[in-house]
Amino acid sequence: MNNREIFIILPCFNEEKRIQKTLDELDANNFKNLLVINDGSTDKTINIIQDFKNKKNTNIIILDLKKNFGLSQAKLIGFAFLYNEFKKSNSLENYSILKMDSDGQHRISDVIDIINYYQKNDYAFIQSNRNFSKYPLFKKFGNKVFSIFISILTFKKIIDPMSGIKIFDLEFVENILKFYNGYKYSGAMEISLIANYSKNFKANFQIDIEYYRGGGAKFFDGFHVLFSTLITFLRIKFNLKFNTQNRLGKLLKNKDVQVK
Repeated sequence: MNNREIFIILPCFNEEKRIQKTLDELDANNFKNLLVINDGSTDKTINIIQDFKNKKNTNIIILDLKKNFGLSQAKLIGFAFLYNEFKKSNSLENYSILKMDSDGQHRISDVIDIINYYQKNDYAFIQSNRNFSKYPLFKKFGNKVFSIFISILTFKKIIDPMSGIKIFDLEFVENILKFYNGYKYSGAMEISLIANYSKNFKANFQIDIEYYRGGGAKFFDGFHVLFSTLITFLRIKFNLKFNTQNRLGKLLKNKDVQVK
């Protein structure tokens, strides 16, 4: 039985139309440990998040990024922040991270299901697998390419490496800091790759999607994802690690990263 506290990480960029619903649903289901990352939004996202924190008085941490770092780097900053905070207090083993999207496409029931499964089993990392029935054909094809690519690299069947819902032990962040490249939208797939070289990995936990959100990644971003993932694979293969402490310092002492 896994009794770790769960910290939910929500990266946001221009989500003023959806972030309130996501925060309200998490609060209604008693999720109080939240790390919300405002990735240089130019709309009212940060105001909505700040108002929510002020009214609910929950254990919500806001990382306000004064410029747009991009999804993959924003996630990395969030991971690094929590890792650093709990490492200082020697309590890494007491916490886990669940990363989800902030735009409302993930059902809270699926979040609860994957947390329950994680807590009942001895997995250090669980990778979700989306139901693609609401996705257009080109998205299904792209995900199939990603799936085949990462399955070849890992010799394991990974159906949906780009899924936004992942849950893992906080100690796993050290592996992310060592090998993660994180370019544009490559973060989800790189994390899946890194996790496959860690013990107690579980892939393909089925979830549904509330709706399909168009826009976002473009066609050529797919090539960026594949290339960045290949670089991460080579780092792992040849043990070409980033210096963890130096990386933490650069990420968290950046003048464009503010804690609220």
